[in-house]
Amino acid sequence: MVLVGTHSDSSGERVLHIAAAAITAAFGFLASAYLHSLVPTVLALSLAAAGLQSAAGPFWTLPSAFLSGSAAAGGIALINSVANLSGFVGPYAIGLLKGASGSFHSRLLLRAVVPLAGAALALRLRRVPVLTPVPETRAVAS
Repeated sequence: MVLVGTHSDSSGERVLHIAAAAITAAFGFLASAYLHSLVPTVLALSLAAAGLQSAAGPFWTLPSAFLSGSAAAGGIALINSVANLSGFVGPYAIGLLKGASGSFHSRLLLRAVVPLAGAALALRLRRVPVLTPVPETRAVAS
């Protein structure tokens, strides 16, 4: 997490760092779904946790990069609201998968799809231009 955040700050590139960390997390969850031995499974889940935590630092710099003032505060509030909602929806969805399949396999695959979707959304941001405020010009009275 510290290394990704430091490299993201020094290079100024946020989106690729977020996408790479999210893909790493997805790979960790995907690998843990197919591993059956304890030590490799724990290592894969540790990789997934490291990827998720590494994406957090560069991610929180994005609202202020795209928005300013009260819009940035509103954007951060919206992100927190969606995160709180996912605290309910995520366990509920995993419980539904447990009831439907009866195994951990499908739940870990769902956990792999979510960071992949986040990486795809982050990479989509590379095409969105950052809006810079236009300075006000004062009309000169003649």
